[in-house]
Amino acid sequence: MPATQLHIRPACLADLPEMREICIATADAGGDARDKEDAPELLSLVFAEPYVHFEPGVSLVVEDDDGVAGYVLGVPDSVAFDAWAAAEWFPRHRAELPDPGADEASWKRPSDWLRSWIHRPRPSPAALREDWPAHGHIDLLPRMQGKGAGRQLMSALFEALAARGAQGIHLGVQPLNTRALHFYATLGFRPLDVPTDPGTAYVGRQLP
Repeated sequence: MPATQLHIRPACLADLPEMREICIATADAGGDARDKEDAPELLSLVFAEPYVHFEPGVSLVVEDDDGVAGYVLGVPDSVAFDAWAAAEWFPRHRAELPDPGADEASWKRPSDWLRSWIHRPRPSPAALREDWPAHGHIDLLPRMQGKGAGRQLMSALFEALAARGAQGIHLGVQPLNTRALHFYATLGFRPLDVPTDPGTAYVGRQLP
């Protein structure tokens, strides 16, 4: 489908089932994470669903004839989002999830890192909050990649975040996801040094 025919619109709660599947299908450095997680549905609880609940005006989806095929999510104030998620979002999901503890060496199941995250949420790095207060996520199914959807979604995200007063945005990327890192570089993102989180590649850019 040519880029001019893409249908981009605000996300809504009715989109969450499709967004969950997209989150899982792209979570392993851009590939499907089902074979690596014993509870892949938890990926969406951490990296997709809370954004639609907290900042629906910034959450966007892209559709084709087969339905939702991608999304972009973001918040203009990471500190406010982290506080809300820790106080309201994650507590409502903890009762059904056993706490595997904070020590990675004691984890027994592949998705224990997600269970641990839900029990002790990880805020955005403090080093990024002043210059890059906004953050976001973008995920596209393979059928939507290479058609201009990513650029259109990110452009719309930049405008929405800037309209809400954010001056800069940061993204966290799996270091092995070189395709995503290259894509972000073409959008003007540059690498950010975050010594406290060496397992994640952070990039940032100013907003218009």
